Amino acid sequence: MNHTESIRSAHDRRGDATQIAILSHISDVDIATDLIGFVAAARSDGVPAFYWKKQSDDLAIAGLGRAWQTSASGTDRFRTTVAELARLRSLVTVESTSAWLDSPLLLGGFSFADEVATAPYWHGFAPARMTLPEVCLVRRAGRTAMIRNVRIHPDSDTERLALEIAKSAPPPWRETEHDADAGELVRHPTPTPEMWMTAVDDAVASIHRGDFAKLVMARACRVSVQGNLDLSQILHSLGSNETGCTVFSISGAAADFVGATPETLVSLSDGHLETHALAGTTPRGSSSDRDRHLRDALAASGKDRSEHDIVVRGILDDLGSLAHSLEVDPQPDVLTLKRVQHLRTSLRGRVAPHCHILDVVAALHPSPAVGGYPKKIAVGEIARREHFERGWYASPIGWTTLDGDGEFAVGLRSGVVDADQAWLFAGAGIVRDSDPRAEYLETEIKLRPMLAALGQT
Repeated sequence: MNHTESIRSAHDRRGDATQIAILSHISDVDIATDLIGFVAAARSDGVPAFYWKKQSDDLAIAGLGRAWQTSASGTDRFRTTVAELARLRSLVTVESTSAWLDSPLLLGGFSFADEVATAPYWHGFAPARMTLPEVCLVRRAGRTAMIRNVRIHPDSDTERLALEIAKSAPPPWRETEHDADAGELVRHPTPTPEMWMTAVDDAVASIHRGDFAKLVMARACRVSVQGNLDLSQILHSLGSNETGCTVFSISGAAADFVGATPETLVSLSDGHLETHALAGTTPRGSSSDRDRHLRDALAASGKDRSEHDIVVRGILDDLGSLAHSLEVDPQPDVLTLKRVQHLRTSLRGRVAPHCHILDVVAALHPSPAVGGYPKKIAVGEIARREHFERGWYASPIGWTTLDGDGEFAVGLRSGVVDADQAWLFAGAGIVRDSDPRAEYLETEIKLRPMLAALGQT
């Protein structure tokens, strides 16, 4: 392939001679190593990185470096981001020799609230941030493609750039540790269990007064260790233990936001939309009989079904102006994970041509599964009642193609990891029949994936 011609073509696409252009070169590569090793090498060198592995789709993504990035805040952050991605599309020339991948991927996410979180551990996590990485490795069904996004400046040496692309090799890879010992974990909950349960009591009283129908109340737990936390070990642990979830990691200024979420916010492909309502929770049983009993009790629970139906209704409200031909499961099924079981309803439909996945993300976020209902009231109540800043917790994390297809998950079962400490988050949906102690125990179960990944036995 003549890379020089592609670079010149990218040069010519610029509407302004002072603008950069970007050549996105995509090729199939023979790489069998775990993609976590590339992320580990990048983070050890201080390079920003993104990791995504959805086991049910056999899809893994590792994004390294930053060829282009857009950030935004405020109530128009989603609209601003979509506009910036449209501008980027006009600057990118795609050169693909891959047999199965024909678009570069934009990787990133959004915060729960519209404004910048001020807590130090959220430094570098803008309310909206999407990145075109310098190198992106994408693996699906045993095939791996490498995307190199090359910035072309007005004075770039096209022959030198073409030679660099032709000689390009996979990025650095580091052997990852599976059994590193960070030492004893010490927990520092915020707020105290008693304070949080009192706040749940207050929320239940507000629901009985008719202030709102549901409120998702979360809490934070800072964990400190004697040694250093190893990002690669954490990702390996989550991938091995939290089957059925999407494992993710995305870097901020210094720390990494990491988790294994069971909840897909939305996927969009060729106009076909799919989303899920995930609400209503029970633990796993200690035996198959006990497990079945808990699953049946969850399906029959009036309290859990009420909470779940609120989420379905909220999603239908939010999709009303965007989706058509919606198909909704007539009854929820039960999603069984390693530690918990959830009621789940799938919704599928079509969107209008040129609808970007971020248009759908903007409409859905925050869903009643992580915010409450009605949405605007719940968001205000969360800011008033919770004792920490959610930042990117319970928020959209994912990827999109240049054409606006892609997938976003909800950043749950997650935490911010930084050297010798981490901040973990978990929440529970509060409805009129909620019991504060039962809701607290539910958050304890939801903290366990990250606690186990950090080394708690």
